Amino acid sequence: MAISIHKPVGLSEKGTRPNNEDALSPIKEFASKNDRLFMVCDGIGGAEKGEAASALTIQSIRKYFKTHPSKKIEQNYIQYAIQYTQSQFDDYLTQNPVARGMGTTLTLLYLADTYVLLAHIGDSRIYQIRDGKILFQTEDHSLVNSLIKNNIITPEEALSHPKRNVITRAIQGNSVSKVQADVAIIRNPQPGDYFFLCSDGILESINDNLLCSILADVRSNEAKMQEILTLCKEHSRDNFSAYLLQISEITPVEEKKIQHVNMFKKLKVTFRGQGHWSKISWIIIVALITLLVILFISDHKSKEKNKHHKIPVNTEKKKSYQPGKASKKTVIPVPFALPDTARKDEIKKDKSQKADTNEAK
Repeated sequence: MAISIHKPVGLSEKGTRPNNEDALSPIKEFASKNDRLFMVCDGIGGAEKGEAASALTIQSIRKYFKTHPSKKIEQNYIQYAIQYTQSQFDDYLTQNPVARGMGTTLTLLYLADTYVLLAHIGDSRIYQIRDGKILFQTEDHSLVNSLIKNNIITPEEALSHPKRNVITRAIQGNSVSKVQADVAIIRNPQPGDYFFLCSDGILESINDNLLCSILADVRSNEAKMQEILTLCKEHSRDNFSAYLLQISEITPVEEKKIQHVNMFKKLKVTFRGQGHWSKISWIIIVALITLLVILFISDHKSKEKNKHHKIPVNTEKKKSYQPGKASKKTVIPVPFALPDTARKDEIKKDKSQKADTNEAK
């Protein structure tokens, strides 16, 4: 099948911060329904460090996808892309030691022909929402989420916890820490499904229930994102960025028809009726073709056998023995030869007879 989407809608604002350390890909003004790869990154490290980290991550992953094309984009491929990105961080930190401490989160969505791949690192999130209900959401790599999972604090307490911005995974370079992305593959997306990628600044203003309510509305996707933008401008202090994607259509991919070339390619056969009689007709034709092939092979083998086992037939007229006139490679019959003694006696007898005849004359 082939997955199509409506025009993507993105937003990215600095909130109350002096600069925006978030980054989107593709650039929201140029995003189209033909794009397959989407990312939202939330840089960390402050000032230029965070901006450099998020921008370098998007640049590196896009470059890896471009230079390593593959028909199968799955977990291993994403991990190699992350490793490549980490190596680019190492190179950057070698040339810019003052940037040490920079890092970024990552949310990534890739639209394959038959599935949707999701990957994330850090506390930026991805949602899959259908008919106003969350079908899937990523799990934050954060300190407060670890505390919630261990029943140390409640989700409500996590919203105001002093360590709520501490994350346990980030892209920072192999020289700092090795990192792996969590990867999920959605193999049964449906037309109308939403995929929402966002940085944690969005979550300061939009909780899960409100997000589902907004996306369940009948308004356009642009209007829905405008409402999210308005709410975040009012309540979010951090940078906030997001991409909203909606599946528009899922169509089967036609299987390539294999064209068979045979000796009857130009033969047009018309049958009366369909179904049972048509099948019988084809069976008869296949049987006849098989019989012809067998006969042809049998005849060919017979000719080959005769060719190698011919019995020589003498069709020439008998010729008298003519010594010295035999042609090359011709079998010459040897005349009967008398023994030497008998031959001498015969010659003497013949001469004696001739002498007697002469005397008589």
